[in-house]
Amino acid sequence: AGHVAERATLQIYLAQTLIELKHLDLARQMLDQAQDASLRVAENVRHWTFCGSRAWLERRSENWAASLAWAERGLAAPKRWHGGVSCLLWRAVAQAHLGEAEAAVHSLDALEAALGQVGQPYLVMFARKEVGLLHRDVDLPRPAGQSRLDAQFHQFSAALSVARSIPGSLVDPALLTELVRVHEARGDLAQALACAQERHDVIEVRRSQAAAGAGVRIRWSNA
Repeated sequence: AGHVAERATLQIYLAQTLIELKHLDLARQMLDQAQDASLRVAENVRHWTFCGSRAWLERRSENWAASLAWAERGLAAPKRWHGGVSCLLWRAVAQAHLGEAEAAVHSLDALEAALGQVGQPYLVMFARKEVGLLHRDVDLPRPAGQSRLDAQFHQFSAALSVARSIPGSLVDPALLTELVRVHEARGDLAQALACAQERHDVIEVRRSQAAAGAGVRIRWSNA
């Protein structure tokens, strides 16, 4: 039983990587294989992680109803791990795309409260970026005086601040791309240029790291 559980955990984390890389069919296969072992005990962190990952997969596939169902299943578990952030996030996104604007705003409020209690900066950064994308894609109700662009700027800027606080981490180029767009739309061309330069620098660093890694693999294969 322990071996099966460990394998399921590995499959979930592999599926998350595949989702991030947009290999959705392979991710679905991984999660299908992990499902029985993951959902056996509702109090287990594996149950929570599985539901959040499945909701994320369905979100990337734009299966909004399925994403909402998996997020709700995770939130219905006896214990919410990591403040409930992942399932709250995907619930809000799905509700917004399904036209349930009021429910989505309530979910975003709950997510905002949870983010203030989570001690995992990468998770906070990821959630902030996704909420920014949600405001880009769906015109949701906002506080008086806040424009749709303001909402995006707030979330993307918060995500960038968190990303820069993570030691040894590179900022996601996709986040910087969104900030370039938002700064340009706000008329702040200096900040748009700064973000564009940072995006270029990050991409170059990643290319150098990839080339160095390839060199190591070649040397190892010839050893």
